[in-house]
Amino acid sequence: MHNFLFTVILLTMACSSTKTPPFNQHPHPEQIYLTSSQSADSATAIKSIDAILASEPPVLIGGLSSLKIRYPERARERSVQGRVIVQFVVDVEGKAKKIKIIKGIGHGCDGAARNAIRNAKFIPGKDADGNVISTIMTLPINFYLGM
Repeated sequence: MHNFLFTVILLTMACSSTKTPPFNQHPHPEQIYLTSSQSADSATAIKSIDAILASEPPVLIGGLSSLKIRYPERARERSVQGRVIVQFVVDVEGKAKKIKIIKGIGHGCDGAARNAIRNAKFIPGKDADGNVISTIMTLPINFYLGM
């Protein structure tokens, strides 16, 4: 729980940045990098070849409010609420790839979360040398009905 909260806080703080990095290629594109809130176990869930800690995590362009999430009608009819945890790789172009649901709640919410991440745009993470790198991210997406 702490790791997910840290990721959201870190992502929220990073979204306030206005500078956009250059999108150059990393010299080792087969490597997957981790944000500081993740472990090597997270990397193996996505079958990375190599995992190295990223010094600058990816930033969701527009912040969390930019995610376009449609509450599934099936979930709304059944009053399904909860948190979907999504893990994915932000590639060097800022696109989400290898999207995986770590914890789902079903009834269409998992698919809605996956689609929101697939359509999101990111500023890619960087390594300690400032090179743009592919980075694993884990993001919780909450589905709650306003009562």
